[in-house]
Amino acid sequence: MSDICIVERPMTDEEFARRCVGAREYAEEQRVPVQTTEEVSFVALDGDKFIGCATAEACKIGGEYGNWAYLTCLFMEKPYRARGLGAAILCRTENRLVELGVKNMHTMTAGHEACGFYVKQGYEVIFELDDHHPSGQSHIGLRKKLGMASIPFYKGDITIVGRPMTSLEFDRMNAGFDEYHLEHGLHLWTVERHGFVAMDADTFIGCVSGLTARNEFGSNKWFNLSDLFVEKAYRGEGIGTELLLRWEGLAAQYGARNIRVIHVAGYEPVEFFRKRGYQIYCELEDWYATGHSAFRLRKTL
Repeated sequence: MSDICIVERPMTDEEFARRCVGAREYAEEQRVPVQTTEEVSFVALDGDKFIGCATAEACKIGGEYGNWAYLTCLFMEKPYRARGLGAAILCRTENRLVELGVKNMHTMTAGHEACGFYVKQGYEVIFELDDHHPSGQSHIGLRKKLGMASIPFYKGDITIVGRPMTSLEFDRMNAGFDEYHLEHGLHLWTVERHGFVAMDADTFIGCVSGLTARNEFGSNKWFNLSDLFVEKAYRGEGIGTELLLRWEGLAAQYGARNIRVIHVAGYEPVEFFRKRGYQIYCELEDWYATGHSAFRLRKTL
């Protein structure tokens, strides 16, 4: 590593593109087909007025859907809550996924109020990370085995339409989530990305990057690792370990007590993390059409 320089800075657009290509190349080296995602989305309308939405990302290899989808958002405007609309739009989303051949849904939420809603819809809690958000809320993961179901009854002359949100509707959803937090006495936070890049002279050869949430009271107690990549020609030289150690040190400087690895595929080196003190806290079996699981790991600093 004597000629390698590790610098604290974000990746450039070109470096991020190379990191994405490199990840695909690694999958091909392991003879794993590249898995993409396709969005399934419904919006709820009162006349022409947007009042809610549900969006999921379905895993896909070529023209075939995989076993899993991830529910990225579920939102309903305050005056329309407690009328069965949330359950109805979620059920429409689930049924569409079943039609595509998807067998399981995974999602994550903050706090126990939303968690209770999902449990009522047949979801099972599979992990809880305490004190994950700056507000002190837990980070809760849930899963459900999907099957075609009747749409729950809901009150009112509301239509549910299968289409993506417009940009204005997307902005309104995010503003609505902020309003929800303020209503419950929670402080808003912003998400920051921190990372390092490894350079061989002027050549990008690796990176580590992740996210944390922050508000006026400081950062939260968790850093979330999203990227760790080293070019094939430089693997086995300790560069990945050094990148990870630098990033963990930065997280500790910000007051983080825990690291969460967002996603590791079963064909990737899970043991690399385990040897460095990480523990598996969640496994989603058969996440990939090849039968590989998806893992989530954590470490206390």
